[in-house]
This record gives sequence, C-alpha cells and structure tokens, in this order.
Amino acid sequence: MRRAIESDVCIVGSGISAAMVADRLARTTSAKIIVVEAGDETVPLTQRGAMRERFLRYGENPWGRDHLDGYEIEGPLQSRSMQVGGLAMHWGGVTPRFSPEDFKQHSLFGVGTDWPISYEDLDPFYQEAEEVMGVAGEQGPADLDPRGKPFPMPALPLTYNLQLLKEWAATAGIATWSQPSSKNSVAYRGRPACCRPGRRAGRQDMVESLVFRGKVEWSGENPGISLKTDPDGPFTTLASFFRVVLSPHGRGHALVLVQSPQEGAPPADRANLCLTDNEPLARYLVGEFMAKFAAFRGLPCLAGLQYRKAESFVASGDPLRDYTETVRAGDLTVVLNWQGLGEPFCFAHPPENSATGAHHMPSLFLGSERPSITVNGRVLPGKPVPRNVAGHPITTAMLAFSETWIRV
Repeated sequence: MRRAIESDVCIVGSGISAAMVADRLARTTSAKIIVVEAGDETVPLTQRGAMRERFLRYGENPWGRDHLDGYEIEGPLQSRSMQVGGLAMHWGGVTPRFSPEDFKQHSLFGVGTDWPISYEDLDPFYQEAEEVMGVAGEQGPADLDPRGKPFPMPALPLTYNLQLLKEWAATAGIATWSQPSSKNSVAYRGRPACCRPGRRAGRQDMVESLVFRGKVEWSGENPGISLKTDPDGPFTTLASFFRVVLSPHGRGHALVLVQSPQEGAPPADRANLCLTDNEPLARYLVGEFMAKFAAFRGLPCLAGLQYRKAESFVASGDPLRDYTETVRAGDLTVVLNWQGLGEPFCFAHPPENSATGAHHMPSLFLGSERPSITVNGRVLPGKPVPRNVAGHPITTAMLAFSETWIRV
C-alpha cells in the first residue's frame, strides 16, 4: 500500500554517511527528514545469539536479512549489504584521516592534482565526524599527524604483539601510533566501552541512535528542577513537570512538587503534591517512571503524595532564554522558572542507561543555571547542582522537550 510522506530532505540509502547527514540535520536544523532504504533491518541484537547457534548447527546464514534476493553480485561479502546500515554493517571501524601531503601530491611529488582545499580546511569537519561516530585514538607526531583538537576518546589498548612492535620501532627511531578506530575505549555518549575485538560504535550504533525498536509508551515534555540547600547533602526540593501528548491514559499534565522529600506525611505548608488534569495518567507516570528517576528513587515522599485537580497549565517565555510553567490548582499557584539556559542538545539513552532500565529515551535538553520554584509567591530554598547528561555538563534543572519512552 502506497502512502505519501512529506519531508524537507529525503536521504536515499541508510549507510553511515546517510546516518551522519541525517544526524547533523536533525541536530542543527528544524527540517523534516526521511531516510529511504531498500533493504531490511538487521537481525535484532537480542536474536543474534540464537541465529549464531543455528549457523553452527545447521549452516544457516546468521545475517539472513542483509541483502535483497536478485541483487547479489560476484565479489566479497561487502556486496551483500542492502540493509539498514549499508556497508557500515561490515566495516572494521578503522577511521584514519588523510595526511596533509595527500592534498598536495602535485606540488610535492609532481604527480596527480592538488586538492582545491587543504587539510586545515577539513580538520574541523574531521573532528565533528569523529565526535559523532565516537573515535578512539592517540596523537601522533605533530608534523605527521596534525590535529586541531584531541580525539574524542583515548586510544584502545595495544595487544601484546603490537606493544612489542612499538618498542622495537622506537629503538630504531621510527615513530608509531595507534590506528584511530570507531570503537569505544571508554563509555561515550550512552554507549559502554567495547570489549575487544570491539563493538564498532560507528556502524549500527549510528542507525540505532535514529531508529528505536519497541513500543512507545508515552511522549511529551518533562522539564524538572531539583534543588539542594547543601551541595553535599540530599535534595531538599524537587519538581517534575509533565506535558504528555501520547500515553495509554491519553493526553494531560502533571506537576509533582516535593517540598519534603524525606517525609511521607509532612505538614500542609510543606506538602508533597501532584497537581494534574488527568489523575490516571499522573499515577501512571509517578508509579512507572518518576519513582525510578535518580532524584526520586526510594524517597518516602512518594508514598504519601497528594493528588489535586488543577485548573490550568500555562507555558510562557522563550525556551532558549527564560522559560516558565505556571500551574493553578484551587488556591495554589506554582511557578517553575528556568533562566541561564545553555545550548540545546539531543541525545538518546539506551535502555541500560535510562531510569527504568527497560526503555529507549530520546529527548532534547537545555540545562538551567538559575532555576526557581515559587509557591503562592514564596520562593522555595535551594540551588541546582552540576550533573552530566550524555556527555554534556548541565545542572539538576533542565528543560526536556520531545521526550519519548520506548519499551524494548
């Protein structure tokens, strides 16, 4: 069945170049992007053990969806790569740059043609690509291996044989350094460190960062503010706001305001509240998700949370500079404000790094240096503290837009 899909940009093919172009456009523009791929998705990670077992027992192809019947050509395995990820699915992850002399072959050696651009022109773009893919490497001699910035990750450890070779070469005055590789030497942007021979971070990970398999359970906005009066002590005030556009309980809003995190039944002036226009949705969010957020996990306050009907939820301001959510529930007015906002960034937590341990969680964050929570004109005490999200240093106060929880 045919269907028309409107987009600003259509990328044909889903190899690593396509994935990186789509990733950059998604991060730097508001364009609607579609990636068209003739092939199928590869075998899901959870099924690969079983597929390998069938290969060992019965000789079946463990990568049965890596090509289109009738499109095979004579040649190496790389020809069988009409699938999501393209040739990158057979890539070894090696990521060397051209050297400066490669751009001046005619000037230096009298052969070929000089490039119209120099190594220095490409250096920042090499760097951007390495940061997106996640490249591990070490700086070689500056005249042979110039770089404007360090590698995103330190080099992978050498094998015993390569370490001996490096030592022997050094005695002869020969410079050696590691081949750059798109394999994680350390945890990087939500991906764990590789176990050698390594999981190639630049191949399927590029696609998996754009395509999430599973069931979407809810999607919307989830900005929050977590404050401490003592930077080394526990959180003293917590606010988590939800504007949900899709869920099993429909659309709705909820503001969880915790004024007494360590108390299940505090006095009324320090009550722990959930203000909402959809109580089934609010209870679902609190029980299934928010109770597993790091700042809320295990706190006594959630057991005694008071649910109240709210009349209005109003967003105002500019989310790039000064943003406010105002909630009114009877005689109660709560104002959440985020100032000192940083640069927006997108990321996607894999299940092992998400709060629930069972969901992909892509989102767009902006950290706030100067947040505030006001209840009926009274500013609640405390300040945010530093935190790191997907390699970005922010604080415990942030705006979170386009947040989606996808159960695997």
